[in-house]
Amino acid sequence: MIQVAFIFENGEISHIISPGRDDMYENEAYYDNLLAVHISANEDPVEFSDTLFWSFQASRFLPKPSRPSFAHDWHNSGTWVFNQDKFWTFIRNKRSHELYLSDWTQMPDAPLTEEEKEEWRLYRQSLRDIPASNQGVTVESLINWPEKPTTPRN
Repeated sequence: MIQVAFIFENGEISHIISPGRDDMYENEAYYDNLLAVHISANEDPVEFSDTLFWSFQASRFLPKPSRPSFAHDWHNSGTWVFNQDKFWTFIRNKRSHELYLSDWTQMPDAPLTEEEKEEWRLYRQSLRDIPASNQGVTVESLINWPEKPTTPRN
């Protein structure tokens, strides 16, 4: 028995299946724009997909380096490439969540003093300023997140 790895045009493995018969998919033929490559039935599909990529130049699987971060995409050059849009979408979603959690502080009936409301207003503005104040950052741990105000009620 075999498994069949289906390969994107950048060499990354889309998915691996165990066909009902070994002759269901021709080795190194295309199906729905994916290259089908026969692999051993003994391979663990998850580990195989995570650690190897198909080199179209060498016509074989080669080791794939570990993904540097969630914001890196596999490139057909055989390397990981930072995806700035993906990174900033994640950061903006995280920031939006923090803004949502602090929305209550700006309501007219919020149980805060005017000074506390102002602290929260400044905190929320700092959250909104994250993209502008962190230009060029490509690692989440380097994002300069503002410190949440401490009030007896939060």
